[in-house]
Amino acid sequence: MTMLARGCLLIALLIAWTTLIAAAAHAQAPTVEITFTSHDGYPMLGKLTTPTTDRLHPVVIYVQTAEGATVDMKRPLGSNRTFN
Repeated sequence: MTMLARGCLLIALLIAWTTLIAAAAHAQAPTVEITFTSHDGYPMLGKLTTPTTDRLHPVVIYVQTAEGATVDMKRPLGSNRTFN
């Protein structure tokens, strides 16, 4: 096997491995709904998704605007996909 072929094989294996790890971690991440009352008395709803590994993870906070949108609405992501 040539050096180029070995390099290509190694890259393909690394991509496959990282894809499988990411898919497994995403599929197993538990999400719970959290309800609370705002400072002015309105009922609020939040969702908390926690990682399944002990290593450090970035925090993402998505704040929905109050422009008539509800938690059930789908937002366009492009290519006929939605983000919810």
